[in-house]
Formats: sequence, C-alpha cells, structure tokens
Amino acid sequence: MKYLVTYDSAYGNTARIADVISSSLSEYGKTAMKQLEDVTDKDVKHADLIVIGSPTQGGRPTGPTLQFIEALPAKVMRGKKIAVFDTRFDMEAQKFGLRILMRTIGYAATKMASAAKRRGWDVISRPMGFIVNDTKGPLRDGETERAARWASDLAHV
Repeated sequence: MKYLVTYDSAYGNTARIADVISSSLSEYGKTAMKQLEDVTDKDVKHADLIVIGSPTQGGRPTGPTLQFIEALPAKVMRGKKIAVFDTRFDMEAQKFGLRILMRTIGYAATKMASAAKRRGWDVISRPMGFIVNDTKGPLRDGETERAARWASDLAHV
C-alpha cells in the first residue's frame, strides 16, 4: 500500500500530527508526507490512501486545504481512499459560550470529509480531531499516541 499524508499547519501542531501519522503508516507501506502546496498530481496518482490534515480556524479548514480538495482531478482520485483530520480545541474544556459556538460552527475535519464525499471520494474513516491546549499549542498530552493508533487503524481498513 502507498500512502500520502498532506497537511496545512498554522503553528506546527497539525504538522506534528501529520508526521506521527506518516511515521506510523510507514510501517505498513511506502509513505510520503508533504505540505499541501508541495503536493503534485503525480504524488496523488501514486498513493492508495491520502490523509489530509488542517487546523480548525473559525470552524473550518484553512482556505488552502479546501482549495486542495476541490482542485484534485476526479480521474486522478478514482479508486483512492481518503481520511481527514484536524487540530482543534477540546469543546468540553471551554466556557459555556464558547462551547455553544463550537457546537454551532463545528470543526475542520467534518467539513473536509463532506467536501471529499461531495466529490465522490471514498472517505474510509470518520473525521478525526486532535486536541491543542491553546491557539498555538501545544498538543494535549497523549494526542501523538492517539494519532499513531488512528494511523494504524487506517492501514487496516
């Protein structure tokens, strides 16, 4: 199996999770990890599973992440499997008002999965979120281990 892990990252937290996912997937097959702006159609063409990550910003993925999903040609994506993740705040750790707002606007990974499904892609896992403690991080303790387990699960789908 060939894997492509691609991401956009504002403060390095999403990149760190992408690195853990890439390292974990490399135990199961050939793996490439690239920032979104460096991914080519050739990279996508040679991958069986594409994992896309983005920070959550205002309840959405970054603009480049959505543009990447929308720009991938359907013929290149035929037969590919997709999984998506984001980095986000823990809703339950927020004050009441922010919890309500977060419930209303949602998270990046959910919107990424919806965009991929609209394009007819095979999204093989529920959208995954990894928790950051503050806007710039760091990641909450245990999140890199959780990312490694999720990647292992993806390799077995």
